Order: sequence, then structure tokens, then C-alpha cells
Amino acid sequence: MAITLSQDAQKVMQASALIWTWHPANLTLDALGALNMKQANGKAFTHAALVDARGELFASGLLVDQMVRPGYARLADSVRLKQYREVLNRFTPEVLRQSLIRVVELDTKRSPGWPRLARETGIALLRLGVYTGSTPQEMETLWRQLRVIYAWNELIAPACVNGFDADRMSGVDARFREIILHQAFNAFSHQWDAGALPAFQWMMTQPRESQMSPALRYPLAEALLHRGELGHLRDVLRDDENPEAEALRACALVQEGQWAAAQKMFEPALKALRQETGARKQLLPETILWMYPLCLLAQQTPNHLLLARKFCITESGSRNPSALDPWGAWVHAIDVRLGDAALNSHALFHTGYSPLALLWFALLRAWLGPKVVPAVTDKRQKDLRQKATITAHEQLRACGFTWLDTQLTAADEVYAGGEAPENCFIGGGAQSWQTVLASLRALGAPAVAPNAPDKATRLVWAVTLNDDGAIQEIRPLEQKQGARGWGTPKPITLAKLANSQRLESWDAQLVLAIHARQGRSRDYFMDRAAAILALVGHPSVVMSDAMDIPVDVVAGTPDIEVTHDGKRYVLEVRPNLRAPPDARHGYFPDGSLEKREQEALRAITVVRDSPQRIRVVQFTPAQRHAIQLMSGRLSIPDEAQPELQQTLESLAGHFQIQSDHATATHEMDADPHLRAELSPAGDGLMLRRPGLPFRLWR
Repeated sequence: MAITLSQDAQKVMQASALIWTWHPANLTLDALGALNMKQANGKAFTHAALVDARGELFASGLLVDQMVRPGYARLADSVRLKQYREVLNRFTPEVLRQSLIRVVELDTKRSPGWPRLARETGIALLRLGVYTGSTPQEMETLWRQLRVIYAWNELIAPACVNGFDADRMSGVDARFREIILHQAFNAFSHQWDAGALPAFQWMMTQPRESQMSPALRYPLAEALLHRGELGHLRDVLRDDENPEAEALRACALVQEGQWAAAQKMFEPALKALRQETGARKQLLPETILWMYPLCLLAQQTPNHLLLARKFCITESGSRNPSALDPWGAWVHAIDVRLGDAALNSHALFHTGYSPLALLWFALLRAWLGPKVVPAVTDKRQKDLRQKATITAHEQLRACGFTWLDTQLTAADEVYAGGEAPENCFIGGGAQSWQTVLASLRALGAPAVAPNAPDKATRLVWAVTLNDDGAIQEIRPLEQKQGARGWGTPKPITLAKLANSQRLESWDAQLVLAIHARQGRSRDYFMDRAAAILALVGHPSVVMSDAMDIPVDVVAGTPDIEVTHDGKRYVLEVRPNLRAPPDARHGYFPDGSLEKREQEALRAITVVRDSPQRIRVVQFTPAQRHAIQLMSGRLSIPDEAQPELQQTLESLAGHFQIQSDHATATHEMDADPHLRAELSPAGDGLMLRRPGLPFRLWR
């Protein structure tokens, strides 16, 4: 339906188009006066007449308010470019330039020293100059003459990219054209701003220049990458052997699922960029760099994960990046996957960063899986994330970034238990066991107890365990020998032990685990993780609930128990890696000794084999990685028995394999001998017949 406007409203609309950006009403009034535009009655525009005309435009939806600044408005996008072209056709460029200069001078006189509307008038001057053929040198001269406080290169995006005029690009100075396109591609590829799509579309209609500037070639190739147009990308980069071009080709291999080939192409390119620039990080835009750790994570092995972790730490700029930061989230997810860290419940869900970070968090959630990263239950947070995800999908689809949009969709589907699409780095759905087995296949002596000499005083260490094998306390006690033998052990302070110089060698090892709390020189705590390892082979250990029974402390290895229910094999780790403690309890700052103790304790479980023996199981990085992949318990189809057997053979160096439902790992001759262990039990000895782990047989 055609909209009929009064003559006054049409003139106000053209003056507003010349200003271009958001501006207050008095700036429109200044522009009307500078252009010598009169009311229909032949008189100059007054403020009242302007208010009436603007009201007519608001009512027609042709003028829109700026939500964040009351009183500021601009023409609607549906008519803004058309009206601007009409102004350029109605007046000569010189008349328009002089009119805008007068508007700037009026604003300067009203506000001496700091023009109030310098940004708005600067945008109007810059857009007019660029689209009427001015050169950068002419713009610099005009800027110095008017003393505009904003540099023109800071205003190029809102002036010329926003409302890109493809019809006038042929008349734009070549240097300005390159600057505009570079800014447009930056907004397009890095901010997912569909407002820059016309610049990309115009660029695609132009003949390919054999000597295209790298400032345009690489951003154009990146935009093609995000759109999944790999053929056009390789055409743009043809005969270009620079490291930037090699990195973009590596990204194309990532999209095709050629993970190892992508890594092989990425690494020389990054090395060359480091040598050329002398920099260690930010060698390329983040929108390209993130595909390097992606291709490493897709290869699943611990070595690839550690390589990705090292790269992401470098990009984060910190040795201990926050799990809430974008690059820190990569590091945290890798640590969780390797079993080196407990999940931060606040990580991988924050939506306050760039749209790219939102995609990263979604992919990392799906990579770890819902068993590791529980779904958000808080309604407000859930709604916030859902809204951010919908917005991201809308941005990607508006830009035509089909590959990125597919990855975001796949991340949510895999996290929900669905199938991963082809060439996706995440394994999901019913066949995820294949990815787990492939990762497990890639994974590759206790101290002798010294003889305690006769002495009148000795230290006894009392260990307290939770039901799940967690170390609750390790308490030092002092025991003295009298005429009737050893007396009742009595507590001794950590401060006294920390400063003691007369200790047996096996006790001195435990004292190394005693630390002063930060800022409190007389307040000591014991690092239980280091202490329990030092207790292996120690001659004087008791359990806190049985103080009169000496305990042997030995190092142990976790078991993988394989059972068969008739249709599937079930793999279960015993003891399993314990769940992380509630983050609300025992909070300590990152990097503190207490925080390191908490992280180390999660990798240690103590198994009470008998009243006289405890077994300390310290999970190695490979074991933690395996448990993380299996989520503690893994179900394998019956027909996958050959693959399972191969996997168990690979794991035999890390776990004790206990099974009576698989083929023998190694053929062994029967051993007719009985085996027995003798250990102290009070005043006597205890005879124990240990069971050997089952070999795999069928």
C-alpha cells in the first residue's frame, strides 16, 4: 500500500537521509536550513513544523526511534538508502558538502571545545565524501579543517558499510573501496552481521583480479569458508602459497572431515606466521584459529588433546585461564576429558561473549556429553541460553553461513543424544561406542617398606576414609615406648612437625606435604594427596577406626571388569573415579595450594582390602582419560567383540583386566602353586591368600 506524505514530511525525510545515522531533531533542522529547504508555505522550517513532519513519518513507520537514546531517530532501513540516492540526485556533491560543513560549524559554535554531535556529522560527511568520489587525502584535509574529533577511519563502518551502496561503488576511490570492503568482511565473518551481506554479494559479482590485495583476498576466502563454498574458496586462493592461504585451506579440510591432513597443513602455516610476525598468539582471526584445536580434538588421542590444550593456553594469554572465558573453556573441556579436572558447573553455558563463543561452548558441551555436562535446570538461565541460540541461528542463516549453522545444530542434537552429521568432529548417538573404543586404544613398584629402628618415640599416621574411598583426614600422632611397650598415640601439631629437624626419612617425606596457609604463617594444613602417596610402604600407619591394628599401605591399579549379559559386553572400572565435590563447599582460589590438593585428591581412591591392608589407587592421566571416555561404565554390542578384544589389549598396560567373557589376551601355562601373603596383625601374623585377576577367556 502506497504511503502519501505531505511535502514537508518528504523534505524532512531527505534531510534525515543526508545525516544518515541516528541523530536528534535539531540536527535535521540544521540540515534543512543549510540545504535551503522551505515549508510548503514558502517559510523556513521551524521547530514546530519539524515536529509535525517527524510525527507524520513516525506514524507511517518511515522514521524509527533509537531505543537506547531517547530523542534520537533515523529513517527506516526500507527507505533510507533510496532517499539518500534521491538527495544525491537532487543536489550536486559540492552543495551537499558545503551544507554539511555549515551544520558542523553550527554545532561547533553551540558547543565550543567539544561539539556535541561530532560523531553524527562526521558520519554524514564521510559517507557523502566516499560515495561522491573523494580521496582519503581530501578527507584528511577536510577533517583537519573542521577539527572533527573522531578519526574518519573509526567511522567508516557506520558511514559506508551500514547501508552499502552497490550502485555507487564504481565511483568510489580505489583506496576507500578496499577499506570499505575490508570493514564489511570483518563485520560479516567475525560478528555475523548480515548488514554486510550486500558488500559480499557485490564482491562476488566482480571479475576476479589476479593481483587482488591480501587485505581483500583472505577476508573474502574466509566468508566463503563459513558459507561452505569450498570450491570458490580454493579458486580465490589459487597459486597463493602464503601461510594465511595455507591456513584457510586447512580450514577447508576441517569442514571435509580430513582431520589429520588439516593438522598437517595448519602447523607449518602457524610456524611461518610466528617467524614472520614474532608473535606467539593471535596470528589469525579467532574465526579461523579455532579450527586448529577442532581438528586435534577430532583425532581423540591424548597427545592430540594435549597439543590442543597447549595451543588454547597460548591463545588465552594465561597459564591458568578461566573456564568461563572462551579460550579457557577449551582448556577446561580438555582437562575434564583427560580426567585432570572436575567440571566447573558454571562453564560452557555463559552467553555474554561473542556469537562465536556461543558456538564453541555448544560444541564443547556436545563433545563432553550430557553425562559429564548436566543440562541447565535453572529456568532463567535456560531461557537466556535458548534465546541466545535462536539469535545465533538467525544471524548465521541471514549471512548464509550454512556450515557454521550446521555445526551449531549438530552440537545441540548430539548433546541431546542424537546422531552426529557426516564430517562432524563429535561422535554421537548409538555409534558413540566406536569413538570411545578408538580413543581407548590410543592410550598406551611400590616402595619397599624400610625397617624401623628401635627408638623411644615414633610417629604414627592415622588415616580416615569416606565410604567412597576419599581421604578425609591424615592425622599425625606421637607414640612413646615404655616398660610395657608402646603407649597410646597422642596428637602432635602440624606446626611442630613442620619445624622439626629430627625425623626418620619416611616421616620426613610426609612433612614435605605440610604447608602454611597463605598469609597465615602459623596456620598449617596437610596436602592429603601428597601425604597418602608418601605413606606407601610406611611402617607406622593405622586406620582411625582401628588404632591398634597396623596397616600396610600399597600402591594399586584400577581394574576394568568385563561382563556379558547375553547381548552386550559391559565394561566397568573399579574403583571408579569419584565425582567432584560440590563447588559451593571448600572453595579456594585458582592456583592456591588448597585448590591443587582438591584437584589431586579426585585422582586418588583408597581401597580397604582388609583390616590390615589399604590400596592407594592413583589414576594416571591415561586412566582418567579412559574413565572419562567410558563414563565409568560402557556398553558394547556383542558383534563388536574383536574390536573390544583389541581395545582391552591396548588397555592392559594401564588397568588390570578382569573378565571371563572374552578371548585370552595372552596364552599362559597354568600355575599349580598356591600364593599367600603374610602381614602383621597386632602381636601375631595374618595369612592371606590373594586372588589373581582373571585372564580373558571364552
